[in-house]
Amino acid sequence: KFSDGVGNSPGGAFNGSVVSGGSGAFNNTFQSFCLETNELLNPNGTLYKVNSVTNHTVNAAGTQDPISASTAWLFTQFFTTNLSNTAIWGSGTQAVKNTAVQQAIWSMENETFNGMTSLATSYKNMANAAVSSGAWSGIGNVRVLNLFSKDGRGNYTQHAQDQIYMVSSVPEPETYALMLAGLALVGGIARRRRNKATSA
Repeated sequence: KFSDGVGNSPGGAFNGSVVSGGSGAFNNTFQSFCLETNELLNPNGTLYKVNSVTNHTVNAAGTQDPISASTAWLFTQFFTTNLSNTAIWGSGTQAVKNTAVQQAIWSMENETFNGMTSLATSYKNMANAAVSSGAWSGIGNVRVLNLFSKDGRGNYTQHAQDQIYMVSSVPEPETYALMLAGLALVGGIARRRRNKATSA
């Protein structure tokens, strides 16, 4: 379920709430932005089903469009700083900054829309520079909520506006292996100390 967030654009930011099935990677509330301009999202109480969480948008024809590393970089910065550093993000209001983020995302995802502010162009340039310089690669913890809305029969079959989302950080398998190795080592040391103490 989505509601309008701060911003002047027809897109985000949106405030999302998990109405049911909120376990796992989802937080209870989150902020998101639109990734497409040709599909709709109604933030006035309409319920949506998250059909999948992926690295791409998908339309009714089944076409998948992976999000760009630049988009992932910009949304990560939004998520971690909320654009609060005026030296980097400018001194405009939160509404002006959120609108610029939405426009920059649409532009980097090659979506068609009218107009782009100079601040949005600045955000886009910053994101592209982070990727081209090698300071950022891939999409990190950024994912896409592939949303469906109800059809005339009440079934979730209608492709809706896909939203950008930040998942929780999940340790890699190598991290788990290191943790287990560390626990085994600590256990071995404790066992040896016990054996020494009982034999003394």
